[in-house]
Amino acid sequence: MILDDIKNALSEVDDKVYYGAVNRNEISDSDAWNYTVFGRSQIRAGQGRTVYTDRYRVAVVREDYIPDGLAEKIIDAMEKIPGMKFADNLTGEYAYERKGNTNIVCEMLVLEFSRGRKKCANG
Repeated sequence: MILDDIKNALSEVDDKVYYGAVNRNEISDSDAWNYTVFGRSQIRAGQGRTVYTDRYRVAVVREDYIPDGLAEKIIDAMEKIPGMKFADNLTGEYAYERKGNTNIVCEMLVLEFSRGRKKCANG
């Protein structure tokens, strides 16, 4: 399954990988907010609705800042998945948020990827 492939690829770069969102029971304000979250973002039908393009988002979160080169490692890991491509028509976007009730700022980078596929036989 593609979601397992994505999790495995990202786990080669980051030891904390979550699908969809971080479970607040697994991480608290006292833990380091250094993790990666991935999920689906869109599906688009191609000509005749026999092919589809699925889009995925990968959010890299780090306390203070994301180290130089980490974005490229994520892109390389994702592009090892057959058919997966960095959605270079979009740009990665950075966002900043204060960590809970602390003075620590976290940097987040959201990267978009796409992967084409044929329509499933059962639907």
